[in-house]
Amino acid sequence: MKKKDRRILRHAISAKMMESFFKETIIPKFYKGAELVGFKLKDQSPYKFKKSVRYTLKLKYPDSKIETKVIRANVPSAHQDWEIKNSDQAMKAIYDHGFDKGRYQITRPLGHYPEWRMLVYEEYPGEIFTDLLLAGKQRLEKKTLLASNWVAQFHNLKMKTGRTKTLKRIKEEVGYFVNDYKKFSPELQAEGKLILETFLKRYKKYYRPNQHHLIHGDLNSNNIIFNGNNVGVIDFGNAWRFDRFCDVANYFVQMELLGWQKRAPLKTIHKLHKIFLDNYLKKTNQNTKAAREQIDLWKVWWVMQITAFCVSILIDTKNNREAVQRTIIDHTFPEAKRLLKL
Repeated sequence: MKKKDRRILRHAISAKMMESFFKETIIPKFYKGAELVGFKLKDQSPYKFKKSVRYTLKLKYPDSKIETKVIRANVPSAHQDWEIKNSDQAMKAIYDHGFDKGRYQITRPLGHYPEWRMLVYEEYPGEIFTDLLLAGKQRLEKKTLLASNWVAQFHNLKMKTGRTKTLKRIKEEVGYFVNDYKKFSPELQAEGKLILETFLKRYKKYYRPNQHHLIHGDLNSNNIIFNGNNVGVIDFGNAWRFDRFCDVANYFVQMELLGWQKRAPLKTIHKLHKIFLDNYLKKTNQNTKAAREQIDLWKVWWVMQITAFCVSILIDTKNNREAVQRTIIDHTFPEAKRLLKL
């Protein structure tokens, strides 16, 4: 790691530096008139090469009102600086289009600061959807409808902001996935190549870049948070201008993964998926056979991407290889072939 990168990462976890940063930069702009009277910092980073930090600010206003704000900052590794620029652009656009209040929200963006390589935003309070699902909480159907409504309302904005994801980029990623499969076995690589080539061939007829709009890019139950009767979505680092059905498919596959790993009942997950999809297609006026076919195609994409990711980082030991085979490959490849009718 370069000296400059180490210095930038240290800044985010320096209480002295960050307290000054909030006093001089964040508070005057976003919390006008407030005085910082309390400050706490907690480094929540599992990695050395990037930082995720949680700050608790105690603010006092001229009328003596005291308010506590929990703020987060992300500092990525140097080669992923684009992610926080992208996230900031997407969050600002969505926040300014009605997602700052009401039932459907996102966290409040507080800016991207290139000199710190830092994205700053308010924490969205509440219960994470994944936690509710794993705990077997009641009223999951109601929560699912809230999540579906959020996605439908977001997609109905049809925003033209953000980077465009092209078919060329998709083809490049297919090549990366196929190379990753080889790390597990030549047989997996050959099978994966056939599946992905079939996916590309079938998706071309649906590729309509003029109909692409801003999507979340990593929509899953870990990024959906319920606060009473409100719902918020976080983590827009992978937001693209692309096919909206890609978001829906990712949401489905990521939740099904919990079922394949026996962390949540698949029967419940499939029931919730039907509720989500029927509502989403109705709210977006897309309840057609073609829409459902596209979502199934994107499910193929996501199961193949998850497989590539897992075999590229989790096969360093025999036990890990066996776990990846049992909890990932034994489910993802058959699911892809089922969806493609191979």
